[in-house]
Amino acid sequence: MTNNRELREVTITRDFDATPQVVFEDWIYPNKFCSWWGPKGHVNSHCQIHPHEGGAMLVQMEAPDGAVRQVKGLFHEVKPDRIVFTTYELDEAGHPVLEVMNTVIFTGDDDQTTLSIRAQVVNAKPEGVKYMAMMEQVWRESLDKLAMLTEKVR
Repeated sequence: MTNNRELREVTITRDFDATPQVVFEDWIYPNKFCSWWGPKGHVNSHCQIHPHEGGAMLVQMEAPDGAVRQVKGLFHEVKPDRIVFTTYELDEAGHPVLEVMNTVIFTGDDDQTTLSIRAQVVNAKPEGVKYMAMMEQVWRESLDKLAMLTEKVR
C-alpha cells in the first residue's frame, strides 16, 4: 500500500451533448464501451464486459509503441444514473498491482448529460504507483473518446 495521498483519488466532471440514456448506453453496451475505453492512441485488442451486478470485465489495451496493458474489473452496481465498479491494473504475470474503485454518476436532461467520475485507489503495490500518476490523464483521454462517440449518435 502506498502513502502518496495526492494521487489516491481523482474526481472528474464532464458535460456531454447527449441524453443521459445515450451516455449510459455507451458504458453498458460492450461494442460501444470497447470503442472508447482507454487512453488516447490505445486500441483494445481484447475487450469483454458484463455490466451487471457481479459482472466482470477484461480489457487488453495496446499502446502505440506496442506495449500491452491489461485491466480486469468487477461491476458492483449498474443503474441508469450510476455505475460502480472496481478495476485492477495487472502486471505481465496477470497479478493486480493497482486496485481502483470507480463511481460514475449520470445526471442531465433531454439533450445534456453531466458525467462525474470518482476514482479512488484502494490498494497499490509499488509497481502500481506509476499508474496512479496517470489516472487523471487516462480518464480525461478516455472521456474525450467517449465524447466523440456520443457526438456520432446525435
